[in-house]
Amino acid sequence: MIDAFRCLYEKKENVLLLLIGEEYSNEKAITKELNERKAPNTYLLGAKSNIGDYLLNVDCFCLSSTHEGLPITILESLSVGCIISNGYSKYLVSLLLTKL
Repeated sequence: MIDAFRCLYEKKENVLLLLIGEEYSNEKAITKELNERKAPNTYLLGAKSNIGDYLLNVDCFCLSSTHEGLPITILESLSVGCIISNGYSKYLVSLLLTKL
């Protein structure tokens, strides 16, 4: 996901990557990885209870979990018109570039 975002950022600098969830609460370890992978405009938000507010203001929802079949977050994202992704693809970057 970070590599896909960096590719998108190289083509269009006015993009943000918001990392939301409990797994992003260990800020020290994740910040080190983001710095090593040179991920600009990336924000670690940790666990949030108002996910709907974020979904209403984003263009794409990327599911980073590999343990879930069809999580409720996918359905919530679809209900507000987000592009859905579960990983990197050149198609996703192209699709986002045409939408942004």
